[in-house]
Amino acid sequence: MWIYNVVRGRQSIGKAIGILEFACRILAANPELLALGLGALVCVVSWTWIWMLMFTRVFLGGHFVSSKSFIIDVGSWWLGIYFVVVYLWSIGIIAGIQRAVTAATVSQWYFHRLATPAPTSRQIVQAAVVHAATTLFGTISLSRLLGLLVRLPLLLLPGRISSLLSLFAYSLIPTPITFLTNPLSLTYAAIHSQPLAASSRGLSQMTTLAPSAASMSLYPRSYSQFPGNLGSLLSYRLSKLILYAARFMMSLALGFGGWVTTARSLTTPTSGSTIRGSLYAYVVGLIAGTIGWTTLGAMEGVIADIVDAAVICWASEVGISGREARYCREAGWLFGDSQPRFGHEHQEV
Repeated sequence: MWIYNVVRGRQSIGKAIGILEFACRILAANPELLALGLGALVCVVSWTWIWMLMFTRVFLGGHFVSSKSFIIDVGSWWLGIYFVVVYLWSIGIIAGIQRAVTAATVSQWYFHRLATPAPTSRQIVQAAVVHAATTLFGTISLSRLLGLLVRLPLLLLPGRISSLLSLFAYSLIPTPITFLTNPLSLTYAAIHSQPLAASSRGLSQMTTLAPSAASMSLYPRSYSQFPGNLGSLLSYRLSKLILYAARFMMSLALGFGGWVTTARSLTTPTSGSTIRGSLYAYVVGLIAGTIGWTTLGAMEGVIADIVDAAVICWASEVGISGREARYCREAGWLFGDSQPRFGHEHQEV
């Protein structure tokens, strides 16, 4: 399906790469966002270890029915489910705080980068962190809770059933709930400092972005569902697809490389021949792939949040009438239908 989407939108690949370059320039102007992404990764890893220490003690509640049989109480199972839901919710809140801080920082750069005197990037990020951890914390928590409750059945069901349901999930879920659980609504709320309901309503009224926001899937059906908006939205979708594909391929390469290298280095001390199919090599490859997936995920999250914030800033500027972008013309060339002319804007950035 990735290949189908790339072939279908091959004329927009140049714009998609331009969007990623544009996001990298915003990141270069605000390097603290990279530190924020790494800090979020450290928080996730630390909280995972703390949660595992608590979770391993949840199922100690039970009783012996014989000298060799131990039955876990029903209440322990419910407590375990509660622990899993809280863990997923807390991970989502950490990602939501990162998204809100990134959105506020990109908004400051988009609309006020030429203002004098200009605050430093550190001051902007610090103010955004305080705003996300205080004023927007309830909005972030509600957004992640609603998203978790909607997607939780897909996580609990067997793999084949969940993969089939995921193809029709956005068709079965009502549109207002889709906008409430959309990550772009949280980005909109962080940029405009509005509650989640008002932000989802404002997102649904953006004619340039509403079709993409109502169907965030990258399946081919979602590309052909709104043919009139392909020119302005396909480059944005392809940029997100390129980010995810790069993360997936690099993680796969790290895992495969670790597996092959470890398998070739395992030799018996007597015969000196290589041990084929060693379980140790598979474990090393799995760990290498997991480390690559999480580490590259931090970078992908930073760039993807910048892209989302930039497209929300552009859609907020052009409004419902689709007027010309004046604060950042390059964003209008990248996300809009006009042809790119980057020379003057590159000098301005």
